[in-house]
Amino acid sequence: MMHRSAIRSASPVGTHATSHYGYSTEAEAGVEGEKRELKDYDEGIARLRVRVMTESTENRPSPISEVPDEIWDHIFTELCSSHDYTLSYTVGKEKHVESPALVLSQVCSQWRNVARSRPQLWSSISVDIFQSSHDIRFLLEVYFTNSKDRPLKLRIADFLPGLDDLSGPAVTCEEYFGRNGFMAFQLLLQQASRWQELFLNDVHWRLLALPDHPEVSFSTLQHFTCLADMDAVVDDTRWFWNSIAKAPNLVDADLNSLMDLDVIPYSQVTSLSIDAVDDLGDLCQTLQMCTMLEQLLIDDCDLAVIENELPPEVVLPNLQRLCLNAASVSKLEPIFTLLTTPSLNDLEVDCRSGSDRTPDVGVMEWSLSPLERLLKRSECSLETLTIMLPASLYLTRQSLEGLLKETPNLQSMFISFHPLQGSALNTSTLFSMLELSPPEHSWDPPQLESLGLVPRLDALFIHEQGAVIDSKITDIALDMLESRSKIRFIDKSGLVSSKVAIVDFRDKVIDRRNVCEYLELKPVPFGKAVLNRLYALQRYGPTAFAAYS
Repeated sequence: MMHRSAIRSASPVGTHATSHYGYSTEAEAGVEGEKRELKDYDEGIARLRVRVMTESTENRPSPISEVPDEIWDHIFTELCSSHDYTLSYTVGKEKHVESPALVLSQVCSQWRNVARSRPQLWSSISVDIFQSSHDIRFLLEVYFTNSKDRPLKLRIADFLPGLDDLSGPAVTCEEYFGRNGFMAFQLLLQQASRWQELFLNDVHWRLLALPDHPEVSFSTLQHFTCLADMDAVVDDTRWFWNSIAKAPNLVDADLNSLMDLDVIPYSQVTSLSIDAVDDLGDLCQTLQMCTMLEQLLIDDCDLAVIENELPPEVVLPNLQRLCLNAASVSKLEPIFTLLTTPSLNDLEVDCRSGSDRTPDVGVMEWSLSPLERLLKRSECSLETLTIMLPASLYLTRQSLEGLLKETPNLQSMFISFHPLQGSALNTSTLFSMLELSPPEHSWDPPQLESLGLVPRLDALFIHEQGAVIDSKITDIALDMLESRSKIRFIDKSGLVSSKVAIVDFRDKVIDRRNVCEYLELKPVPFGKAVLNRLYALQRYGPTAFAAYS
């Protein structure tokens, strides 16, 4: 008998089983390897998907980038316009820089492109470069480049105290500036042909005393402000004033004081502002040169007429606005005597800065006769009148009536005064003066001279210090409003227009659409009769605009 093991080994079934068992082991090992490889692939694919998603998220434009450039342009313009200058560099204990356009351009590429493509955001510069410890030429170059060819607005100021010791005749311009400031000033001069506005603020004439006189042209200059110590036009500064005198487009001059006739092109100036005037002769000579003048503002008049010597008459045919400020009305009378202004339509006289009170006289009356003669001589059509008086002066009804008779076309009047007893003008008197006498029938064409004072007045602003608006004043004010609500005028176009009466007591204004509601909430001292009259004005008459405080 054969041995069992030999039979099993010789059997084909046994051989097949053995070989099959070996093949399965190898296959399983291969499958396991393939599974591991597939797992690696899956992990790699997952990593790639995450990477793609991350890169897509990182590169996806933010919602803010979808805002149109036109919107950013508007926002940037509003932001930069909230600053007087889009670049402001100030020297002090620590330097101070305000540069909104530069800050905006550093946020992102879109903002940078928007900011750099708007030259108006880079075109106004204010620098205090005296004794600066920093070289700001690179910063200035950035603004010059980004402003392209746009005209520049420039202020050169000296805000650092203690530089008076550096303004003596032996001090050079470079010593006055300091090295960094001097280099910055030289760079600014290279752009002189682009200066449209130039403001010299609180600087010494030594600023302009350059040893090598540069050739500059202020071909674009329109506005020149010099609030600085420039009384001495010395040889070293002549180059600058010669260029100012030849500026072909200069029309607006704002000066600390009157300057020589050969340094300012007065003959072409249309707006002249002077901080202080104390010489009538110099003023006469200057104004005789100002043949194109449309606006004259003098902040501090300190003039006096020489006894037995009348100033020559000065005719300013184009002057439309005259604003005078003085510590005493007597200092203004020489100007009223001097000028003839046939085109004047806006006059402002402010004497609140001083006092005409004297120990032996006390409160004084201000006679408006010189001003009245000016208006009568000029035969102008005055439309706006502003009078502001100190506590030491008062007006009378007769004096103001005489003035208003010379202004039949007056449309707006502002008057500020202090209440006094007796014949002095007060709010009640002023209202009664302005009450009109309308024609018997509304269809009758009104004659201006028969209606009363200033029939075209549509705005009245009263500032009576310490006055109490009681029921009596309210009734008089309503009488005036009602008398004016019945007047109609026919303008040049043939349209009928109702005059609008505006009364404003000390800045608190109540529109007629809300005035009745306001008075119902605060009925004292306004009673039901007052409300009914206001309702009638609102319902049947032309608009009445009243205000009370």
